[in-house]
Amino acid sequence: MFEQLLAVMAPVLVSVAIGYGWVRSGQQFPTNFVSTLCLNIGTPCLILSSLAQTHLSIQLFMKMAVGTFGTILALGIIGIAFCKVKRIDWRSFVPALMFPNTGNMGLPISLFAFGQAGFGYAVAINVAVSIVQFGLSAMMDAERPLMALLKTPTIHAVWISLVFMFFQIPLPTWIENSTHLLGDMTIPLMLITLGVALASIKPNNLLAGAVFGLLRLAMVIPISLGVGWLAGLSGTLSSQLMLQMSMPVAVYTYMFAQKAKRSPELAASRVFISTVMSLVYLPIMLAIIMSLLPSAGVGH
Repeated sequence: MFEQLLAVMAPVLVSVAIGYGWVRSGQQFPTNFVSTLCLNIGTPCLILSSLAQTHLSIQLFMKMAVGTFGTILALGIIGIAFCKVKRIDWRSFVPALMFPNTGNMGLPISLFAFGQAGFGYAVAINVAVSIVQFGLSAMMDAERPLMALLKTPTIHAVWISLVFMFFQIPLPTWIENSTHLLGDMTIPLMLITLGVALASIKPNNLLAGAVFGLLRLAMVIPISLGVGWLAGLSGTLSSQLMLQMSMPVAVYTYMFAQKAKRSPELAASRVFISTVMSLVYLPIMLAIIMSLLPSAGVGH
């Protein structure tokens, strides 16, 4: 079991450490360029190629999406209610509660732990999370939200994938090979960029970040399992939903808070501490999932 967990976590940790050490050593890293490249080219290609390779049915995709939307909605309602009681700005609190890092960490962990099948489930969850993220960002930051969404390549990759999945149309070989090649660059680049971000942000209130991370994890586990049960997900699919929604706070929430100038220091502490904490609890969660669902082990 230890060798399996090491095989899953080592590539993730090594890639993050490269980004972290690169910046700490004084080297330059083109964060804006890499982030734009991954967002506008890498991620759409990753969605198209991964869904084509896993042959995920439209019914299964929609089930995973419904479970993800339900979990995000429940977390959002709880977060808004908490903010009203405490009289704090929900725009700096709720996104960190709702959005896990299903891109930088969730995708590679599912790929290394559960193979292409688990990776397909993780992509479906990441797509659902991205839709809500981009939609919320467009509504809050753009003067023309609809145009902002239409200019987002990931949104187009989603509906194109759904069309191909619904009509069971295989991707042309040249498109599949091209998107596979470009999609393969995305995960290592995202992990390295995560390390760069962790090295760049300066968290101040570490205690508040730790408390937030623990409370979020304590809420996410029962909520995701409950929503998964209501959505009719099997044990394997529910475990995937729980695992992905338990990922640390998305780096996107820090960038969102920094851009909007809404407590970016506090957002940084939530991202940083939750990511550090995940290095402890994610191997434990993976060990439990692998022991309960041995058929979903590494490479299966």
